Amino acid sequence: MTNEVFAYHRNEVWMKPSAVIAVYRPRAEKQAELRRLLAGHVAVLRREGLVTDSHPTYLESKHDGSVVEIFEWKSEDCARDAHSNVAVMQIWSQLGECAEFVGLASLHGSEAPFTHFNVLDLAP
Repeated sequence: MTNEVFAYHRNEVWMKPSAVIAVYRPRAEKQAELRRLLAGHVAVLRREGLVTDSHPTYLESKHDGSVVEIFEWKSEDCARDAHSNVAVMQIWSQLGECAEFVGLASLHGSEAPFTHFNVLDLAP
């Protein structure tokens, strides 16, 4: 692949919206604080111009209280840029104090084809 073709392909892929699924396992006695922070998380990302206008979805595990957050980055570049954004790093640090960031595979029931969750309304 020539550099020109590679650059075009990269831009086609990296400049499209990208959905992300984040999973937060609350630390002891931190579930309310986690919910409060998540209610404003995507708003911070949006103010920084990193996510689309789509509404995030919040789900809660029926087994251990883990919270699943689904939202859309404007692009893969925006997802990468978030890691050097002061406002984003601040809320991520606060989230890290309230929860462990875990993978989808760690969710109880994730191996099943139709796992059920409680729907959370975290609108600010």
